[in-house]
Amino acid sequence: MSIFGRKNQGSDSHDDGFFRDGPSTAIEMSTLNREALMLLVDVSGSMSGTPIDELNKGIARFKRDMLKDPKTASVLDVGIITFSDANKYIQPFAPVTAMADHTLRPEGSTEMNKAVKAALTEVDNQYRRYLSQGIRPYKPWVLLITDGYPNTPVDEAAEVVRQMEADGKLKLLAFGCGSYSSETLHKLAGEKVTRLTDYDFTKLFDWVHKSMRAVSESSPGDKVKTAVQPDNFEQDTCDWLND
Repeated sequence: MSIFGRKNQGSDSHDDGFFRDGPSTAIEMSTLNREALMLLVDVSGSMSGTPIDELNKGIARFKRDMLKDPKTASVLDVGIITFSDANKYIQPFAPVTAMADHTLRPEGSTEMNKAVKAALTEVDNQYRRYLSQGIRPYKPWVLLITDGYPNTPVDEAAEVVRQMEADGKLKLLAFGCGSYSSETLHKLAGEKVTRLTDYDFTKLFDWVHKSMRAVSESSPGDKVKTAVQPDNFEQDTCDWLND
């Protein structure tokens, strides 16, 4: 059974509440330890203009920088889910070397609850896939990036986040820009909420790259000290970065 009480049909199923763009990419299990990183990205209409342009630049820069860091790339699988009126699994989990190039386009509203549930399902599937193939998984990360207010409550998704984090199977970090709902992000991520003071997403993804490098240099289960925060991070707690 899946984390939401339905039969687990695997990551290639379309019966999971979102649409997929393009075929799934097979994971090459080339190392004994692997890290799953899910980017959960708001592409609603409010992200039009500078926000979406800078987000596209940030993701493209992240891929380029990771390709220059083969040691970190060798343990990392990246997935991308976008959300507006609907959720799209535009990048099934794949090694960085197999990531497609994506241009995100804004439209519609902010259906966040279904998107978070979809991301949690895919992360859980990937975690189980690692275990079934004898891979030692690092704690998966989900990075939620949004500038808006959700259409519906996120309580159901938030409860599953709390359970997965308590079980050591998830670290969800929320990043808000513009006029985001602080209350919603705290429901989902607890204290792990950061306000971005501008739309320079390259700084965020540079931090993600360096933090993934720190993970790759550790062993699964180790306490990992993440990278130094960039100057456009503003948060209400500091301890969460080093849990």
